[in-house]
Amino acid sequence: MSIPPSITTPTARRRLENLRRPDKWYLADGRGAIWAPPFPVWLREPGFWDHANLYELSFGPLFSVALVTQAGAEIPMAQARRDWRPDRLVCIYQAPDGAELIETKEVLPTGRFRSSWRWQGLAQPGFLVAYSAQDPGQSSEYVWDADALGFSWAGQAKSWGDRSQACDLGLSLVASTDQGTRITGSIQRCQSSTSQPSWRLSPFQEVWEPGVGFTSAEFSPGIDDRGLDWLALAVPLRDPSGDHVSFELGARVAQSATQEAPAARTNHWHEHFDSYPSFECEDTFLERYFDYRVYGLHLCEVRGPAGHLKHSAVAEGIEYFHAPITFSGQCHMLEARWSHGPRVATGTLLNFIDNQKPDGAFHGRVYSSAMVNTDFYHANWGDALLAVDAVYGDAAFLRRGYEGLGRYFRWLLADRDPEETGTVEVHNHFETGQEYMSRYQKVNATADADGWESRTRLKGIDATVYGYQLASALEQVAARLGEPEAAAAYAQDKARIGDAILGKMWDPAIGMFSDLEPDGLERTGAKAAVCFYPMLTDLPTTEHVEAMLGHLQNKEEFGTRWPIPSSSLDDPHFDANARWQGKRHVCPWNGRVWPMTTSHIIEGLIRQWKRRHALPEQTRIRCGKLAGEMIQKFIRMMFHDQDCGRPNCFEHYNPFTGQPSEYRGIDDYQHSWVIDLMMSGVLGISVEVSTDGCAVLTIDPLPMGLKRAAVHNVIVRGEPLAVSRLGERYEVEFIGQHHEAMIGQPVVIDLAAASTEPVITDAGRLKPRPARPALTPAQKAE
Repeated sequence: MSIPPSITTPTARRRLENLRRPDKWYLADGRGAIWAPPFPVWLREPGFWDHANLYELSFGPLFSVALVTQAGAEIPMAQARRDWRPDRLVCIYQAPDGAELIETKEVLPTGRFRSSWRWQGLAQPGFLVAYSAQDPGQSSEYVWDADALGFSWAGQAKSWGDRSQACDLGLSLVASTDQGTRITGSIQRCQSSTSQPSWRLSPFQEVWEPGVGFTSAEFSPGIDDRGLDWLALAVPLRDPSGDHVSFELGARVAQSATQEAPAARTNHWHEHFDSYPSFECEDTFLERYFDYRVYGLHLCEVRGPAGHLKHSAVAEGIEYFHAPITFSGQCHMLEARWSHGPRVATGTLLNFIDNQKPDGAFHGRVYSSAMVNTDFYHANWGDALLAVDAVYGDAAFLRRGYEGLGRYFRWLLADRDPEETGTVEVHNHFETGQEYMSRYQKVNATADADGWESRTRLKGIDATVYGYQLASALEQVAARLGEPEAAAAYAQDKARIGDAILGKMWDPAIGMFSDLEPDGLERTGAKAAVCFYPMLTDLPTTEHVEAMLGHLQNKEEFGTRWPIPSSSLDDPHFDANARWQGKRHVCPWNGRVWPMTTSHIIEGLIRQWKRRHALPEQTRIRCGKLAGEMIQKFIRMMFHDQDCGRPNCFEHYNPFTGQPSEYRGIDDYQHSWVIDLMMSGVLGISVEVSTDGCAVLTIDPLPMGLKRAAVHNVIVRGEPLAVSRLGERYEVEFIGQHHEAMIGQPVVIDLAAASTEPVITDAGRLKPRPARPALTPAQKAE
């Protein structure tokens, strides 16, 4: 009996509605403009007074809005409630006379922060006034444009790369109304007092003309450029029943051509959601989080070209993380490869290649502004390159990625393993993105070990695994590109690194892989989450895998309620409450659950589940079941109080309570991968390409206790794919073919002959079925 397909495929509007909630405020244009202040001071005030970001650049305040009488006295507006969706924030205000005013906040392409207003029940005509306060030392060239209905001026924003540097911004504050009434403006330079969204504290009541608003928009510079420049636009509300008024503050980086592009006519959020597969599941947490992750990718998208940012990519997060960072680049490539277009997935790597240092190293960050203070992070570029190529098959990208990563790999060997030990050296704890933990204390217990300038050398198991995966990827791609000598050289490097991982970094005494002391190559014995990273490779034997599974499930080590702590519970420096050396830190790795490492480990378990010809069935099933269990726990952890309506993605969590690092203020932090785990694990979708370029699609879902899950609108190498699982069975629809199998029996399809060749499985039991016609509306209703 055939498993029925999903009756409906969620629309973009429905997916946005499913994310609706009252306690969030982040807004973005999906290009680089974002309003997501971590600890907003003025969230209950109209407009956008808290600061915003363009790429990594921070600026503010933007503007606020006041309701005033004909005489210029403020009519107080009390915020009654808020309603957020990824594409807008609706705020409801109550006036003392019972009038209700509805503000809709949006961030529009390109870099425009809009506050739109509707109202009902106003007792008398009045004015809506948008006003802002700017630093005269960072602003100039104020221009009043009566035709454009607003002001424009040159401003500045702070660059995170160099705190002393400011980047030029083009700013404008404009108004529009459906009523066609006259809009007036005023600009006043004042000595410093306070910069607050308060009409009473602004200078505008002093220059207000009753019934008119403002009579002059001329600017007087005063005796010096110290203080505040106050700008205001007044829109008369002639009809108390109301119609529509909106204010926009537009911002663009001076050197950014993309910020000058015309605004899109369609909802860019709808376009974004339509460009990703839709996921349905009986587990509402999984279903909701899939779409929440799709939201996060657009919230943090940065559109190129813009300065040094040559291509579109995903920023690591909000605030000063709103730039592509090597630590998380691999994550974004895995997530964004499921988009229907390669722009973001390929652009993430190409940005670092286009800004590659002369010696082959990568900058740690790519800024739209100056490339300074960019640090460095180790990352799994090899797996990311192959993953993106597997889905898209873009030959030009593969060639560019191969060449750039080849230069990077040669630098890595020369700079981090000049002795040819097969291990990759870490020069300080910040390079791994995993500071403050015992693995570094093992090689440097001095007082300066925790400092930014510390030279804490360590042969890192994580960095070495990344090196092995990169050598393996380069070997495969070299063979595909017809470079046998290069392939042979990379194979030698791969073998040397693999031998070191198995021979030097495996500690049989504790049954774990280990970091090494850099000079004598002695194992440190520190039990950290990164010690499981070899499961990402084809190296572990049954003995290795079984031992690692034991540690992962041991409740005295890594088997906590929420998976998995960054350091083992029996580590002498373990602390679940984010304290290091007695002080709570913003980024401690001595016991907190970090989604970054958890996604690595789940990915490793999925890969071991799929090693059918290398591991015993019992071991594989253990890996598969643990991966499925961890996916569900991992995703549930990322909901406030396990409330299905309030997903989040903070940097780290308490392994016992699941409490996120809210004190850090950085939500929607994209330095892990979840969509890819659902696609490759829950639905079992993977594509592998042989050295002769032949691609094979395999569907092999994890043995997890889900009764129903499905994914639609997947595009693999230009062809549509849908996978549904129901109980112990699953279905595959691909290029008009329909296939069924039991969980545990993979469907393997040769993509070069998918339309004519039979389906192959290890069990050899499946038969191809003809494509079924699309369901009629009546059939769907049934």
